[in-house]
Amino acid sequence: MAMQQTCQNGIVYLTFSYEYECITILYCNVAPTADVYPIRHMQNGSEPKSLEPYIDLLVDEILKLSEFPTYNSYRKAPVKVKVALLQFLCDIPAYSKLLHISGHSGLRSCGYCKETGIYCKHLSKTIHLSNRQFLPENHPLRSSNRFSNGSVELKQQPVTYTNEEERHLREIFDNKPNRNQQNNFQKATGLKGKYSIMKLPYHDRNQQMQPDGMHTIADFISHVMDLIQ
Repeated sequence: MAMQQTCQNGIVYLTFSYEYECITILYCNVAPTADVYPIRHMQNGSEPKSLEPYIDLLVDEILKLSEFPTYNSYRKAPVKVKVALLQFLCDIPAYSKLLHISGHSGLRSCGYCKETGIYCKHLSKTIHLSNRQFLPENHPLRSSNRFSNGSVELKQQPVTYTNEEERHLREIFDNKPNRNQQNNFQKATGLKGKYSIMKLPYHDRNQQMQPDGMHTIADFISHVMDLIQ
């Protein structure tokens, strides 16, 4: 592996070259505060089967920069750079690949809770009929009979995995003896094995992954237009 670093207009380009792949990670250095922000990841060529070799490089760099002494030329004084990866904003396929969770077609497709969906053969997709579970227990919509199942919703809000539970389940996945058992375990839990970002000591997947509003709104508008037509 070879690495090349260039800087243009305050943006640092770190390019890692492999025998068949090349990855470029962009960092932005804000002069007044000397803060460094990773702002883009560019993959050359076709999409890789796994992001782990590339994310490993980013995580290792972040760990090195978490307490990195350097010199602030703007303030003309030594400083310690503290870099952290605190939030993720991806669509569901990207979350599935980056954070090793089930995609939107899985029965355990929710990345935030343990709710299980139902496969609808007429729509050829997984659907979730428990959307009223997330409402407060005294919400009037829970007792409405105008929904598809025509019944009162009495179930409590779905719960999430704790960090300890999730780490333990991912270790079980990694220790499964074959791919078939891993696939069955993923269908039951919605989780795959460990991923590189878990090496960050402050990482909390449920708190740091954000819903992708753009795709959510686009899908909603698309469904409304299909209904109108």
